[in-house]
Amino acid sequence: MRTWIAFSCFFSLTFFCQWMQVAEGRRPRFGHCAVAVDIEEVKKHFEAIKHSVHLQDTSTDVTLLDIRLLNGVQHAERCCFFRELLRFYLDKIFKPLEAANVKIGLEIKSLANSFLSMKLQLKHCRENLICLCGEQSKNMMDIVEENFKKLDEKAATMKAVGEINILIHWIKNNIGNHENP
Repeated sequence: MRTWIAFSCFFSLTFFCQWMQVAEGRRPRFGHCAVAVDIEEVKKHFEAIKHSVHLQDTSTDVTLLDIRLLNGVQHAERCCFFRELLRFYLDKIFKPLEAANVKIGLEIKSLANSFLSMKLQLKHCRENLICLCGEQSKNMMDIVEENFKKLDEKAATMKAVGEINILIHWIKNNIGNHENP
């Protein structure tokens, strides 16, 4: 009986804490779409591979992600841009890395799962017509992809993984973002 009471109290407390985070706007918002993500978990997986990836990133003259670029995306188009950026990472970065590099493969798989979860949430927003895609989000993704193509495939992949910290920072900056379009 005591075990059941303790379990019930623990479950209730956990639920209440999660509810409070949502109620306080503790979820990143991209346009009008909020995303449930454990950003500290994403950061933990990135930190586990950061050193290895940064050693392989020798291209210092090209960047794929820049915080000014990310912050420059209009509020109304952030959902679409972020969804396309997540798709880019899932298709062009994580898929080749999962199979090619056993050393960082498990961490990449965890990152990919987090990115996929966020992408599916944003897809749901798009299907409900609250994730607007305009010219700016397309142009911003074109910039990312053009910079990616400037490097050979391995260098570009390592560059993209190495810049996940910039993406993490941007996601954190969008926590509780209720800015009007």
